[in-house]
Amino acid sequence: MEKVVYLLGAGFSAPLGIPVMRNFLMKSRDLYYSDQTKFAHFQEIFNTINELSVIKNFYSSDLFNIEEILSILEMREYLEGEELKANFLRYLADVINHFTPELRPYGPKLPGNWEDMLFSSFRDSTWRGYGHFISTICNLIFRESRGGYTGEYEQIYCGTDANPDVTYSIVTLNYDCVPESIVKFIKGNYNCETDVSLRIAKLHGSVDSGVIVPPTWSKGANRKIITEWKKAYDYLTQANHLRIIGYSLPTADAYVKYLLKSAVTKAPHLKAIDVISLDDDGTVKRRYDEFMSFTYYRFVDKNVRDYLGSINFSGLQPKAVRFDKLEKTHMSYFT
Repeated sequence: MEKVVYLLGAGFSAPLGIPVMRNFLMKSRDLYYSDQTKFAHFQEIFNTINELSVIKNFYSSDLFNIEEILSILEMREYLEGEELKANFLRYLADVINHFTPELRPYGPKLPGNWEDMLFSSFRDSTWRGYGHFISTICNLIFRESRGGYTGEYEQIYCGTDANPDVTYSIVTLNYDCVPESIVKFIKGNYNCETDVSLRIAKLHGSVDSGVIVPPTWSKGANRKIITEWKKAYDYLTQANHLRIIGYSLPTADAYVKYLLKSAVTKAPHLKAIDVISLDDDGTVKRRYDEFMSFTYYRFVDKNVRDYLGSINFSGLQPKAVRFDKLEKTHMSYFT
C-alpha cells in the first residue's frame, strides 16, 4: 500500500477567501471597519503595528506582512521575558474564522444526481473540490438507500473503503479548520456507517483548539504543539510520496526544512516529492530548486483551485460513489 503525505500551505485554503500572510493585515482592516464595535479589540493591534514604523528609519521591513510584524513583536517580548499578548492570538483567530465560508448542504434533500452535490449548496460550489479531496484522503464511499412505494432514495450513507490502494495523511501549516469542517459536515449530514477521521497534524495549532502558535521565527520550538510535530514527523518518515500544495517555502521558514530533513533520515522508501504552487515570477521554484536535490522532485506552477476541482470519483452499482481518483488527478498535473 502506498503512503502519501500532503503538506499544505496557505495557498491550499486561499481559494476559499481565507487570508494569507501577505494580505492578512489588509483583510483584517476591512473587517474592522465593517464593524468597529464587534472588532474593537483590533484597534490595539493596529496601534502596536503603527508603533513599529520607526523600524523603517533604520532597516528594510515589510510592515504589511503579518508574519514579519509578529516575528518582530515576539522577538521583543521573548527577550523581555513575556509572551505574545493574547489579544494578538484572538485577532488571528477572529480574522480566520470570519473569512472561512460556511459549508452548507444543498437543501433539505439532495437531487437525483446527488453524487455531484455532496458538498455544494444550491448555487454555491465553493467547497466541492475540497470535499472531494478530503473524501479521498479519508477513503470514503457514499451510497444511497431506496425504499417506499416510489423506490426513491431515502438517505445517503457513508462508509470507508476497507482495502484502499493508498493511505493519506495531512501535515498542515494553516490555522484554519478546512479539512476538519468537511469531516464534521459529512458526519452531520450523512449516515456514517464507519468512523470518518483524518490523519492530520497541525504544526501551528488551530483556531478550534485554543492553541495558536503565531507564524513567527520561534514557532518550531513551542512546547504547546510538540505532539502535533511528533505526529507530522511520524507521517513523513512513513511516506512513499510527499506532495506540497500551496506552500511557497519562504526563506524564513527554516524550521520546515529541518523537519523535512530530519524525517527523511528515517524514511526508508520515499519515491517522489511533488510541489504545486503558484509562482508568478519564478522565485518560488528557485527556492525549491535550491532546497531539493532529489532526482524525483517535480514542481508545477499551477492553481490549487484547478487541482481540487479536477478530483472526481468512481461510480459503483447499486448507485454509489468511491472517492479514489486523486492519484489520477495528481498524475495529470505532471504530464
